[in-house]
Amino acid sequence: MLLETDKRRYKRIRIYPLSVTLRCENHSYEGFITDLSQAGILLCMHKSVENIGDFSMDLPIADSDDGKTFEISAKQVRMDSISNLQYNEIGCQFSNVTDSQEKHINELMGLMEKDEDQASGD
Repeated sequence: MLLETDKRRYKRIRIYPLSVTLRCENHSYEGFITDLSQAGILLCMHKSVENIGDFSMDLPIADSDDGKTFEISAKQVRMDSISNLQYNEIGCQFSNVTDSQEKHINELMGLMEKDEDQASGD
């Protein structure tokens, strides 16, 4: 697992692409999350967007057998176009995170990290 300590304040976990719907005031966008940290996510979208701004989305609750999710707000902080792969990487920062949401994020990161360790044979 890569932890870029010189650049980042929070541990970032690479995850299996996780499909997500971003809900904005007047639009919704489909994308997938490729990594997760306590502070935010990296999204990939095939649709070209200039500025998503503020949005909300649902993330899975770790170890929920019945597909329960929790809602969290975020905002776009950067976008990079990856032309040879024809998608955009969108860096997003979580907004107004409650204690409960922080707990769910940490549990989800722990589950993803455990899955990653098992897949690599550690």
